Amino acid sequence: MTSTPKEPPQEVQDYIKSHFSYRDGMIDGMLKQDVGSIHYRGKIPYKRIEINYRGDRYRIYRSHLVYFLCRGFWPALEIDHEDRNSLNDKIENLRMATKVEQNLNRGNYSGYFEVDKTKDGKYRVRNKRTKQYLGRYFTREEAYEAIDEWLARGSGGVSDTENG
Repeated sequence: MTSTPKEPPQEVQDYIKSHFSYRDGMIDGMLKQDVGSIHYRGKIPYKRIEINYRGDRYRIYRSHLVYFLCRGFWPALEIDHEDRNSLNDKIENLRMATKVEQNLNRGNYSGYFEVDKTKDGKYRVRNKRTKQYLGRYFTREEAYEAIDEWLARGSGGVSDTENG
């Protein structure tokens, strides 16, 4: 799990595209250039890398760089490792996700929410600490959205009735 990325300026993104590439889980790039540099050797062992461009320093998560190089745009959300291995930055293992989705990928929301599939195929959401019921939803994504909305509102305003 990594934090929401701060998108570097377009000029820096163009520099990254022209000097770095991704292949088979590895980032290839120029070690030194007149306007920028990147600090790594071969397979990048660090979760963050530092790119210096015209005197400005940009610290970028390796997973965000891989996502950008493969998809062609900067991720708007956080990057989640589907297999939960933060060292596996192969593009097929990376996806954009909210914090709630990332934590649910671990099986729960830090022990705070419970999402389970009912016999009728819907997803039930409960707050485990307060025992509040957030509802039943047709898809797992709708369940994530309900948790996001609940978190945005704070602890109040939770429905006791089922949806759908």
